[in-house]
Amino acid sequence: MPRLCQSARARGDASTISRGAYGHVVLAAKRSTRDLFAIKVLRKRDMRRKNQVKRIKTERDVLASLKKTERDKS
Repeated sequence: MPRLCQSARARGDASTISRGAYGHVVLAAKRSTRDLFAIKVLRKRDMRRKNQVKRIKTERDVLASLKKTERDKS
């Protein structure tokens, strides 16, 4: 995963673009290239309480496999 600005929100570089039942999505820029990324922020406590841990891990694995497939095409 690319290293993103952790203090982006403090500097005003990140903004919330969506809020939902499970968390929110933040738009942030990579430090070195200023490329934009959407970051999904979920609270572990809420995922455990709602019994969604397996679904979240599956989503992560699918996105990681897509990223690997895209990288292999390059």
